[in-house]
Amino acid sequence: MNIHRRFRGARSIAALALLSVATFAPAQTILHVNGAATPGGNGLTWATAFDTLDGALAAAKANNNVLEVWVATGTYSANAPFDIRDRLGVYGGFVGTEVLRQQRNPSALATTLDGLGQHGVVTFPNSATTAAALDGFTIVRGSASDGGAVYTYGGSPTLANLVVAGNTATADGGGIYSYQGSPVLTSVVFRNNVAGDDGGGLYCYQGNPTLIGVLFDNNQANDDGGGFYDYTGDPTLVDVVFRGNKTVGGSGADGGGCYNYEGDPKLTRVQFFDNTATGRGGGFSTYDGIPVLVNCLFVRNSASSGGAIRNYDGPMRVINTTITANTATSNGGGIYSQSMATVDNSVVYGNTAPSNAQLTGATVRYSCVQGGVAGTGNIASDPMFKSPTTDDYRPSATSACIDAGDNAALPAGTTSDLALNARRLDEATVPDTGAGTAPIVDIGAFEYTADYPGTGDDLVLLSAIGSASLPTQSVVKAVTPGQAVRLRVLSPNGSLVGGRTFLGVQLFVTSVPPAPVPGLAGLWITPGLGTWIEVSPLPSGGLDIVAPVPAATPVGLSFLVQYGVASPSTINSVYAATDADEIRVQ
Repeated sequence: MNIHRRFRGARSIAALALLSVATFAPAQTILHVNGAATPGGNGLTWATAFDTLDGALAAAKANNNVLEVWVATGTYSANAPFDIRDRLGVYGGFVGTEVLRQQRNPSALATTLDGLGQHGVVTFPNSATTAAALDGFTIVRGSASDGGAVYTYGGSPTLANLVVAGNTATADGGGIYSYQGSPVLTSVVFRNNVAGDDGGGLYCYQGNPTLIGVLFDNNQANDDGGGFYDYTGDPTLVDVVFRGNKTVGGSGADGGGCYNYEGDPKLTRVQFFDNTATGRGGGFSTYDGIPVLVNCLFVRNSASSGGAIRNYDGPMRVINTTITANTATSNGGGIYSQSMATVDNSVVYGNTAPSNAQLTGATVRYSCVQGGVAGTGNIASDPMFKSPTTDDYRPSATSACIDAGDNAALPAGTTSDLALNARRLDEATVPDTGAGTAPIVDIGAFEYTADYPGTGDDLVLLSAIGSASLPTQSVVKAVTPGQAVRLRVLSPNGSLVGGRTFLGVQLFVTSVPPAPVPGLAGLWITPGLGTWIEVSPLPSGGLDIVAPVPAATPVGLSFLVQYGVASPSTINSVYAATDADEIRVQ
């Protein structure tokens, strides 16, 4: 990261405010809903808004020219499930004055759909395509036999910016139930949902759902799949986190975080923390399928067997994954495989079980396994995690995992690691012990990135959206136009206090070639991708910045933010840098 030019004295990331697109009036008919409105409105404007969501949905069913329903903040009780037709987008998070959808702020303006504990909350028809959307809502107190909050039978709706919390199903899908459809879920939180059978958070039957930036937090299933249950589907999971989910139904209740039955899921940059199963597979359990896990992390999961992963009767592949601190009460603290699993470029270390503490039943290659394991290129050295006590499982500079993997095992198109750092970074001072042409991929979920001398571990970047308190650990976040991004950089040990601090911003739009940011010529990390802005010095209490994302910012934009501390004594002028946080405009 070379700083070619420097701006002095900038106190905010105004770069984001320079993004602009033409303001336009929506071409389609939009209906408005505001629970505080006077009854009898026609919904054509905020001044004449429907006072109930039911009224707007009924009007939309009678008029196919209606493509959007905008719902003002408040709570809307479902006297019967809200039924959303195809080609209709229902959006929450409005004040009740907006003229552009991008002006809403669902994270700050809660728009709640309440099932009152009596029935499901939202349904979609079997004809629903991804043009049917539910976006920007909190869904609570839904109760049904299947799909406590959302039920879709044969449909493939778009579900985005949702919090699905405290819903129940007596059978499957405490939060969401999907049958033979391929819904797209982006920035959805499943929290404290319960299923009497399978899929405490999400249940998918014979479909191919896509999950991006989804969090499963403390969901419960009596049978399989405390967080997510997949039945004979091929789901795609990217940047998904399973945390604290569980199964409670005894020795046959498998997959505390996620359960796969005869499906072929693809898991990329998926993290499993503190999930438990009374049966097998505390984090992930798969039966007779072909799952592929790349750049994944399993920490502190527990089960009777397969503390992190259980595989039965399928050629599971585990690639560049880190599995540590998991526990089984009988067999396979890390991986318990009963057939055909392969483990490549992975760390399986520090797990516990009475038998086969690390793994059993897998072909292992170019991996780091505690106690050693037969196979080409395997090592038994301590992976030298940077800071396990703070859940930092990146390799330290002395780790034998650096440049020790097999390039051929890395799936085509895998260009980043779990932290979104580039894969296959060569360390010139480290001998290549892996296979392939340099640069050689590292072993584990994280590629080694050098800290600048003595300071890299004393710089922390935190970020949050809206007015929420800053988290202790960053994850990929979603922001809507009009919201604010809150950033904080800290030097916990004080070694960087007073240093010249820079903020890095990289911008890119899906399917659009990178372009310079207007008004910020120069200062590129990589030409056309981003800029560094000086925000120094770093005070003893840390540095806070609030950056508004303009209402006209196009949906689909993503940006990375990163802090660095500059020193003229280093060749590239950067003394220390944090990992980047990715923030997506939805």
